[in-house]
Amino acid sequence: MDWLKLLPLAVLLPLFPASMLFNWVERRLDAPWAKAALMLVWAQAGIGALLWLAPEVPGFVSIWAVGTALFYAVRALVLNEATAWAAFMFVSLLSLSWLLPVGQLGLGQAHLYMLLAILPLLLLNLLSGMMIARFGSAYLGLVGGLVHRYPRLSTLIALSVLAAMATPPFPLFFYLIELISVLSLGLSIGVLAVWYLWGWAGVRFLQRLVLGPDVCRGSKISDLSRGVTWAMVAIYVFLGLFGLWEAFEMVEVG
Repeated sequence: MDWLKLLPLAVLLPLFPASMLFNWVERRLDAPWAKAALMLVWAQAGIGALLWLAPEVPGFVSIWAVGTALFYAVRALVLNEATAWAAFMFVSLLSLSWLLPVGQLGLGQAHLYMLLAILPLLLLNLLSGMMIARFGSAYLGLVGGLVHRYPRLSTLIALSVLAAMATPPFPLFFYLIELISVLSLGLSIGVLAVWYLWGWAGVRFLQRLVLGPDVCRGSKISDLSRGVTWAMVAIYVFLGLFGLWEAFEMVEVG
């Protein structure tokens, strides 16, 4: 067992308690765009290191990875701030990278898949920044019921959360299906449990922020511009089409 390879990966592809380093750095960044940039660099460095080092992952590390993903998915359930929610969902997702069949992935393919998997969380961070600029906060409860007055912002938040919780036709849904198909029964059940918690956390997030009572009543703050809205919608259309392409690929291979 090559611990020199596993230890740095435990930070880049977070395993608890090494995952606390990412949390510590993320909390010290104020700007949501900086948090998004951190996620992008951290994830790409992690998947790159995994393919470069190609360690032999012991069985207990795979179980540890699923346990970390479960832990952060549970924590996402009780969070009341949008950027913190995105960060915990990010750690939960990234820790599952330990389960990837490294020998079957090319470097470019792995980096692309990682980018498409985390992209909704990056965009959610940017949308959180837009909320903070408009309302002074991205806390669920202090900001809520956005669908009543801000349909564009609400639509983009809903798309971001639905994609992050791995609903079809977004790529993460098909990535998880492919991953589960190559895992043992025990690990598959663990990943399904993580997936369930992501869905629960996402529904709770949307209920409180988008679909809840209109706590912004009387606000004269403007919605997102049409240009920003259509640009982000185009990104999600691309993600959906790419996910469907992945589905057709799976059917052909099958």
